[in-house]
Amino acid sequence: MVNLDDCFGDHDPAHLRRPWDESPYRFRRDGHWNEAGNHLAAICLYRFLEEKTGLPPLSGEGLRAALHRYYSAFGDWSPTDLGGEGVSPQTAA
Repeated sequence: MVNLDDCFGDHDPAHLRRPWDESPYRFRRDGHWNEAGNHLAAICLYRFLEEKTGLPPLSGEGLRAALHRYYSAFGDWSPTDLGGEGVSPQTAA
């Protein structure tokens, strides 16, 4: 089983000590993940599946490219900052 809180904490050690409304991965008003949180969750899930099922390993850039293809389905809309691997939590807000 994957624990996304642990994965988020591995990426950003301060994550587990912050109140949810101060997380760079959540909307301030309702606590749902914002796009940086969605992106980091996608990376965590893929890394988990790589380990458990033998999916081919992807670089951080490969995962970003795959997520870009996903977001391109929404036409001109895309998140402004996806966060994720290699991006500091301060820039993921």
